[in-house]
Formats: sequence, C-alpha cells, structure tokens
Amino acid sequence: KELKEMLVLKKELEGKEAGSIEDWDYRFYTRLREEREFKIDKNALKPYFPLDVVEKGMLEIYQVLLGLMFTEKEDAQAWHQDVRLFEVSDAKSGDFVGSFYLDLHPRPGKYGHACCMGLQAASGLSFNNDHKYPVQHPS
Repeated sequence: KELKEMLVLKKELEGKEAGSIEDWDYRFYTRLREEREFKIDKNALKPYFPLDVVEKGMLEIYQVLLGLMFTEKEDAQAWHQDVRLFEVSDAKSGDFVGSFYLDLHPRPGKYGHACCMGLQAASGLSFNNDHKYPVQHPS
C-alpha cells in the first residue's frame, strides 16, 4: 500500500512516465508521504529526542538484547575529535568481544547516509597465534 502511495507522489513530481520506486527514492518519498498524509515534520520532533538521550537509550537496549556491555574508551585516538571508541564485552563472562567506533556527526568529506563498515574482521588465525578481534565503524 505504501509503495503504491509513494509511486503516486513520484508520478506527481516527475510526470506520468516516472518509473517504479527505486532504492534511492525510498527515503525521500517516505518522508514526503509522512509530511503530506500524517502532517509529520521530523524537524519539529527533534527537540523531543536529544541525541545524548537517544544514544544512551539505544546503547542500553542493544546491551540488554545482545547480552553485551559497552565501555567507552576515553583516551582513544580516532580520525576526528567527535569520534568515540567503545569496547564490547560479554555481559556474563566479561570477556572482550571487539570494539566499535561511533561517528554520528556530519562533516565535509564524510558519507551523508547511515553506514557500518568493518575495519578489522575477527580471526582466530594470525602470524603469532593471537586472536584478532573485530573493529566496526558505524556512522
């Protein structure tokens, strides 16, 4: 149903010859549909969801759901001062599992969309028989 409604909007904006809703259209037409049909202005909602509160809640939820514990490394070095590094441990055993960087703020030269990139995959095989832990870069 939603895709049909988005296609109507696309044809309204691009003309009757407009094709189907493509992956790159989805977010735009979803937002447009929400604004028109439901009178939702996401910018007006932002003050009710401050980043620090949402981020804290999101990390807490993931820790509970996945049985993990995230610990921020205060002295970590990264490619920008806004980037934060978290170590990930198993909540029950306390064993180190991996780490991830949290890079939430836009800046020139950075991707403008949400993404998660592996910087180092986990491996039990290495030159000196040490385990390599995964490092993720969600931004």
